[in-house]
Amino acid sequence: MKPDALIVGAAPMPGHEAFYRRLLAECRLVVAADAAGEWCVSLGRIPDVTIGDFDSAATGAQQRLAELGSRVVCVPADKDESDLDLCAREARGLGASQMTFTAAFTERPDHTLVAFGTVLGAANLGATVREPDWTGWVVGGPGCETRSIALSHGETFSVISPEGATGVSVQGGRYPLENGTLRPLSSLGLSNVATGNEIIVSVTSGSVLVLGMRA
Repeated sequence: MKPDALIVGAAPMPGHEAFYRRLLAECRLVVAADAAGEWCVSLGRIPDVTIGDFDSAATGAQQRLAELGSRVVCVPADKDESDLDLCAREARGLGASQMTFTAAFTERPDHTLVAFGTVLGAANLGATVREPDWTGWVVGGPGCETRSIALSHGETFSVISPEGATGVSVQGGRYPLENGTLRPLSSLGLSNVATGNEIIVSVTSGSVLVLGMRA
């Protein structure tokens, strides 16, 4: 399914411009965080909205983006929400029906954990993560209790719950799970293998991240 709204962070994987260019071209709505605004422009897509304190952007980025037609929202550096949180909120306000995140996962574990928290907060919009060598899906919460996920035969995937989840079932993997309980960040769902071209993951309470790792 093509993403409706794409939330773009400022941490793309180097050397994968073609992947990100295709992803940007697919989306109805692009909301970029901080320095991601001009990075999107360099790949041929002007963000509909760019939000941030612009501490990591080049000098004058706000003006250049505004002149190109991006709506620029400047926020204070001292705040209680990340730029990615603000981008996700903006996309909701603009009527996003499905939300995909990309280029938002850095080498800093604290930033990456918080970014995953933002993704989990968009569970009811079928939140997905797309990166060059892995994809993530959220399962859990109202309207997203079960999700069918297309994977390649033999692809490695993990089912991880940051907060803990019960009633977790996994079909289509080498190691099936039926009505299981995942403690927060439990290794129980780590490194499963798809036995066909689809897995089905369901959750009764809580939420999980399903991470598919492409070879």
